[in-house]
Amino acid sequence: GEVYVVSNYAIFKLTDDGLVPDTDFADGDRPSTCLHLVRASDALWSMGTKDLWRKQGGAWKRLV
Repeated sequence: GEVYVVSNYAIFKLTDDGLVPDTDFADGDRPSTCLHLVRASDALWSMGTKDLWRKQGGAWKRLV
């Protein structure tokens, strides 16, 4: 039900105010590279040249 997009360096969420930077990151950490966004049956993945993030259960979590 939510719409996400990525730029090279950030993850954005579509809200009533338009595209805004997503703030749902575990431990206050943020990606430095994003590049690709992939939807899976149980999660959303952001893959950059230096980062791998998964959004599952409401928060983004760094894997690499």
